[in-house]
Amino acid sequence: MSESVDDLIQNARGFLASGQPGAARAVLDRALALDPDTIDAHLLLGGIAWSENRRRDTVRHALDAARIAAREGRSLLAATSALVQVGETLAAKQLLDHPFFVETTDTTLLAQAAALRQMLEQHGASLALLERAHARGL
Repeated sequence: MSESVDDLIQNARGFLASGQPGAARAVLDRALALDPDTIDAHLLLGGIAWSENRRRDTVRHALDAARIAAREGRSLLAATSALVQVGETLAAKQLLDHPFFVETTDTTLLAQAAALRQMLEQHGASLALLERAHARGL
């Protein structure tokens, strides 16, 4: 019986929780071999690379996650956060300009996007997102 990508991601999270980043990395590499567009694998591998001080790998995984993220709000925010962490501010700003953030009514996602905009010193845009979230009950 073959493992699914979701199973591999869960296994990797277990390895990370038990302090085994090498084993997690091997499992995540298998997940990417099955589906190169697995955003969780890129985000987790980026986190491992960050903790191991491998900045180029961290940036590569953050950019890969950003490329994939354009399909769903939580993924957009996770990829944007990873980009901010590694200093890829232009790419982070471009993700925050995604039409999703104009259309969404999810107050939690709006507030998280506002926090990221503030980190990027886009205070006016941050305030506008918070006002939208507040108008919707946040």
